[in-house]
Amino acid sequence: MSARPAVPPPPLVTLSEATDTPMLLIGRDGHVWHANAAAGRALVTDPQTLHGRPLHRVLPGLDLVEGAGVVPGPVSWTDPVGGASVNATVVQLDGWSAVTWRDSAYDTLLAATWASEARYRALTEATRQYVWTNSPEGEMRGEQPGWAALTGQSPAEYQGFGWSDRVHPDDRDHAVRAWNDAVARRDRYEVEQRVQVGDGTYRHFLVCGVPLLHDDGRIREWVGLHSDVTELRRAEQELRRWNEDLDRRVADSTRALREANAELDAFSYSVSHDLRAPVRHVLGFTQLLRRRAQDKLDPAEQTLLGRVETAAQHMGSLIDGLLSFAKLSQAPLKTAEVPLDQLVDEVRTALHPEHEDRDVEWQVAPLPAVRGDRQLLKFALINVLSNALKYTSTRNVARIEVGATQHDGAVTLWVRDNGVGFDERYADQLFRVFQRLHHADEFEGLGIGLATVARIVTRHGGRVWAEGAVDRGATFYLGLPGA
Repeated sequence: MSARPAVPPPPLVTLSEATDTPMLLIGRDGHVWHANAAAGRALVTDPQTLHGRPLHRVLPGLDLVEGAGVVPGPVSWTDPVGGASVNATVVQLDGWSAVTWRDSAYDTLLAATWASEARYRALTEATRQYVWTNSPEGEMRGEQPGWAALTGQSPAEYQGFGWSDRVHPDDRDHAVRAWNDAVARRDRYEVEQRVQVGDGTYRHFLVCGVPLLHDDGRIREWVGLHSDVTELRRAEQELRRWNEDLDRRVADSTRALREANAELDAFSYSVSHDLRAPVRHVLGFTQLLRRRAQDKLDPAEQTLLGRVETAAQHMGSLIDGLLSFAKLSQAPLKTAEVPLDQLVDEVRTALHPEHEDRDVEWQVAPLPAVRGDRQLLKFALINVLSNALKYTSTRNVARIEVGATQHDGAVTLWVRDNGVGFDERYADQLFRVFQRLHHADEFEGLGIGLATVARIVTRHGGRVWAEGAVDRGATFYLGLPGA
């Protein structure tokens, strides 16, 4: 038998175009090499788009590959989608197989199929997706308009395994391994790879392919999709750079803040330590003057001397408080599990002498354990609870509640009182050193207690805050790590 020509001879193409019957000229590989205008009308598509497609993709349910046992003559098959029975005729013309059919029901079905494919094609173009088909072994055959549009390769360039020339060299080995694995499993192929597109640049694609199988389980062909995810990857890289830059800035700021706090603590300690001696001298000289010259001083002079003594004593207390505050950042934490209920009981017992002559109602809810330095946390609670006792001193009956909430491994301890409260506009000043919202002649204190609480809680990785209103009480919150 003489060799079949590579393309249908012109007379045969002319003959097919001269008939109103749909006709497809099929090559040795079972692919369409020419479709006449009537076939295009029947399938509601441009006949040129059928070139290179497997016959079973054009006429679902019909395979016509040389050697498969199909001989010229009538051919009947059942459409696998709609179930319609279709009759066609296969003839041999100049060594080519020509398929003709005439079935209005099937024409309608095919028209709907091709209209659906046209919609799908439009969708893939709108979403930067590219459709391709491969042989069971991974070769591209026939026309691949999607791949050609993506890479700019001509059919001669991408036929067979020529398409792999456009895959980035660093991605080829991984893509081949994934492909061989999918072929062996006859299962979904999915990989991300960089592909050189028509302008010569590389873009990132998520590649998905699924095998279409024969009835006996053999792979008939692969149908796949290249989805362009370049912009997504660029956005991820940009977000990663931003996060790295943010982490670096936070680390730099944290380090600078720690260094500044350390310098401030060292300065406070040094200044406070250096001030103690002059203050002691002032207080000593005033006391010596009182002993030696008390009989010689008139009442006004004695009053002035008393004011000097009082001011020196107050200055000494401020210096001692500042030294204690500075030392909080220097001592290492000795962390352990600390039951808050036991700690609150100990603090209440220690503070009892301060209010034994007052009417104080305590409401302490069951409290969880936290993890921290027991002595520091006890010191913080002494300051918070003594604060509540101090600012409820004007009430006939003082009510102090203690409770806690737990969330995501953290514990929030809260202390609520019915005292004089405060103006929430100045709540941020409560935890600053020497900041007071009430006059010293109303409530005694140095303005260091709550700042000490904030420093202790911060060292434990938590935070403090307060809520309140004038003459309506206050609530203080201590966020601490759970046990």
